Amino acid sequence: MTEIIKLTSGKKLHELEKYYPPKEARTIRMKYIEHKLHQNFPNINKTGLQANKLYKKNIENYIGSVEIPIGIAGPLKLNGDYAKGDFYIPLATTEGTLVASTNRGAKVTSQSGGIILTSEYIGATRAPLLRTSGIIKSREVSIWIEKNFSDLAVLAQTNEKYIKLLKIECFAHGKNLWLRMNFDTNGAMGMNMATKAANYLSQEIVKKNKGVELLTVSGNMCADKKPTVLNIISGRGRRVRAEAIIKKEILKRYFRTTAKKIALVNKNKVWEGTAISGGISYNAHFANIIAAAYCACGQDLAHVVDSSLGYCTMEDDDGDLYISITLSCMMLGTIGGGTRLPKQFEAQNLMLSEINTGKMTINNRTHTMAEIIAGAVLCGELSLHAALTTNEHIKAHDNLGGKLNENN
Repeated sequence: MTEIIKLTSGKKLHELEKYYPPKEARTIRMKYIEHKLHQNFPNINKTGLQANKLYKKNIENYIGSVEIPIGIAGPLKLNGDYAKGDFYIPLATTEGTLVASTNRGAKVTSQSGGIILTSEYIGATRAPLLRTSGIIKSREVSIWIEKNFSDLAVLAQTNEKYIKLLKIECFAHGKNLWLRMNFDTNGAMGMNMATKAANYLSQEIVKKNKGVELLTVSGNMCADKKPTVLNIISGRGRRVRAEAIIKKEILKRYFRTTAKKIALVNKNKVWEGTAISGGISYNAHFANIIAAAYCACGQDLAHVVDSSLGYCTMEDDDGDLYISITLSCMMLGTIGGGTRLPKQFEAQNLMLSEINTGKMTINNRTHTMAEIIAGAVLCGELSLHAALTTNEHIKAHDNLGGKLNENN
């Protein structure tokens, strides 16, 4: 340990890469932590990731990695604007039953003809906050922005070549003026790009409008990684809708229940229960599948907060079950961030490969991924609702998720 103390003497722990190659810096840092805490962490220390590829890209103060098991659900039979055919979906989770339940929903929807999807691109949002002299000045600035939108769009693309300004919505209150900017980020989730572009645009707006200052480049009306009504109504990233009809005989054969019972659970649990509790997102467990798919494919996990917002409706249609979901603000990408990590990149390619043809999606990868994940969300909602009508979810968790009193 004398050697570790010597190697770290006079150096800040987070700056070791300034003195040593990234791989060596990681090893020194981990040994230092073990020495300080008088413990060994052999499992965290085992990693297949290359430190030099993570440095200044994905992590700081790097010491190791954790593993989350990945299961596979599917095939999902999809007929979307982009996802057409049969697809598997990798789900990274430590919650027993989640993959099995999603898989069960996939089987039932496939037996019923599949899932129809539509999607629309809204763009990544960033909302700078300006300070003005009051509501009159805020109106003047809003009018100026509307008149000069084309020039602002050119400015955004000049400074960030992979981005395109789609629109700017102005929200004023008192001396505050929020500018909610929507950007096309070209396949990436794109919040870093959007933030830089928003800063360029804000500086230009302040420069051309006297008596106005930029308080912060993010004024919380983005609303980034937050559960808001604005996100549900206006959307962020991609808005995806999915629907399916499950025949009564299939409900009976695979779920041992009826459309009437499932629709009743949906109405009273999801809609009335959420309303009475003051919720804004009306579903049973969108976040479960969103989190597992995002984790597997290298997405920014904090975007589970906004990406899992949405609605689920189920109706008894003369004995058949109609199910529809809306995911209002799916923030995800297939370029940059964690998507470049080796296993996450492989999981992406797995998801985007159509089973019958063996072909992997080359173009519109992010649009296709959003639809596949939305299809899996519908399957998860369907399966859980059915299990709740028969009380089978408790038995499933005992069998697959481990009993509550089980010792490790």
